[in-house]
Amino acid sequence: MFVAGIPPYYKSLRSCLQKGDILSRTLRADLWNICPSRLWLIDQKRGHIIADKIEGVVHIAPTRHSGYVRRSELTLLRQSGRRKRVFTPMATFWNFLAQVLSPAQPCREAVRQVQAARRRCGRSLISPATGAYCQARRKLPETLLREIWQTIASRLSSDASPAMLWMGLRVAVIDGTTLSMPDTPENQAAWPQPASQKPGCGFPIMKLVGLFSLATGAMHTLVTGTLHNSEHDLFAQIWSTLTTGFDILIGDRMFGSFATFAALRVSGLHGVFRLHQARKINWREGRRLGRHDRLVLWNKPPKLSWWLPNTIPDSIVVRIIKVCVPIPGFRTRIVFLSTDLLDSKLFPAAALADLYRRRWEVELFFRHIKTAMHLDVLRCLSPDMIRRELNMHMIAYNMIRALMLQAALGHTTPLGASALKAPTTPYVSGLPIWRWLL
Repeated sequence: MFVAGIPPYYKSLRSCLQKGDILSRTLRADLWNICPSRLWLIDQKRGHIIADKIEGVVHIAPTRHSGYVRRSELTLLRQSGRRKRVFTPMATFWNFLAQVLSPAQPCREAVRQVQAARRRCGRSLISPATGAYCQARRKLPETLLREIWQTIASRLSSDASPAMLWMGLRVAVIDGTTLSMPDTPENQAAWPQPASQKPGCGFPIMKLVGLFSLATGAMHTLVTGTLHNSEHDLFAQIWSTLTTGFDILIGDRMFGSFATFAALRVSGLHGVFRLHQARKINWREGRRLGRHDRLVLWNKPPKLSWWLPNTIPDSIVVRIIKVCVPIPGFRTRIVFLSTDLLDSKLFPAAALADLYRRRWEVELFFRHIKTAMHLDVLRCLSPDMIRRELNMHMIAYNMIRALMLQAALGHTTPLGASALKAPTTPYVSGLPIWRWLL
């Protein structure tokens, strides 16, 4: 036996269904999926309605049935449990993606595009109001959207050719940035504006730390926080993705700390970072590997306020390299690098310097996302929708990176030579997405 319910607004159905009626297996399944406003006790073996519960009173039904359910009422019952919506999850997803790829497209324009598509296909017109579409966007699960762009990034890493790797190793690059959004009380509570700005004179600011693949340029994971969270603290939250998909991590001087090197050593990874300006260099200490190339010993600081996966050693050996930049037009002339790739024959200083020079590509990745794709200012008004909009931007970005990788593999062109251009409305309207909208 099982319990099901029937909506109270189907009066004809109430008059049709009686205690003792025989129900088909399909009808019993439909009854199970309907909201419990009126409860029915049904014999699952024979399909008889043996009791119903109205206003807390249980009425026992006779043993013999008194008729069958009419076909017209069965159709109404099936439609009540499965509403036919215009903005299905699939249609909403592709419309949302089209909005992300078209920065100047508001919700009313997305609804207008659906109206035009339905008219071309001979379907009935829908209301130009945006309420249904906005509610459908709010129902898209955040976890699913995040899994989509992370899955795309994983597939790109597996499809990349060995020539795109650095000495056969998978390299990840990390950096942080900030995003702005509309000034609403909900957004201000989640991501407050800078403390230097007066209330009502600023906008909420989100801090974002992203982990990219240097070979494909795809975003593998990201973590968000407020201006009060440092990039070093947010870095700890993406550790699981780093340890499962990469071999080397490169970043700026913010990440080249003792805690980072210790955590990389425990996890079997390596790192290449710019030496922090607070560390003093004594070229007379340590072991000399070559000119401007030396191994030094870093001792564990007395206090570590950063998450570490396991017990770390009291000291670690770090390789310090001095790199001169004689290229005209470069602002920096001398760069000091710190790394735990200690073999100077397997990893020459020139190769490590060239690898760190490619760290600048993460700045270009963020420029593509924030400038070309207009993510510098988010448009949604609530934190839940801000997160969904951010995930949709990551889906669009990784899809474009997939197209760039496909072109690079097909024409044997280095992926770095490709350029991500700002998407335009004619390009978006030509995408084969409208077949999913109906």
